[in-house]
Amino acid sequence: MNATINHETYGQIVYNESFWTGKKTLMVNGKNLTKIDKQTFSYSNEGQSKYFVLDGNFLKGVFLTIDKEKIQLVPPLKWYEIFLPVIVFVALLVWANSPTLVLIFPLVGGAIGGLIGGIGTLSSVLAMKSIKSIPHKFLAWLGISILTVLVNFLVTTLIIATLV
Repeated sequence: MNATINHETYGQIVYNESFWTGKKTLMVNGKNLTKIDKQTFSYSNEGQSKYFVLDGNFLKGVFLTIDKEKIQLVPPLKWYEIFLPVIVFVALLVWANSPTLVLIFPLVGGAIGGLIGGIGTLSSVLAMKSIKSIPHKFLAWLGISILTVLVNFLVTTLIIATLV
């Protein structure tokens, strides 16, 4: 994940965090900052040193603190980026645990259904977070939700076929 902002005092600030490794890099005005520890970076310019402290993560937002000034690099999740994926997860849990609804459209519940729903929810949150346009976020959520239900239905069908 990359985030670039232009700050009136420090110029262009580029933040990069690897999703897989969690490795973070910070660049100010084209100059890579020296990593002191996991969250602290050092910036030296014309004999002056400043410490830049990162706080947060990809999901709750990333903030940079410089001499008590807090700069938002990555915004936190919006309410709908949490609500929409969770509502699908809950709907799958309710549907899969209702004998009447399972007769209409069979879905697997329990650990297997929870795993499928959890993967779908996480995928949906990550996709919505990485897309800027709200209509495109909604379309990504809708597509991943439909895919999650279809995967659950396919697994259910395979389980029923092996039992018969």
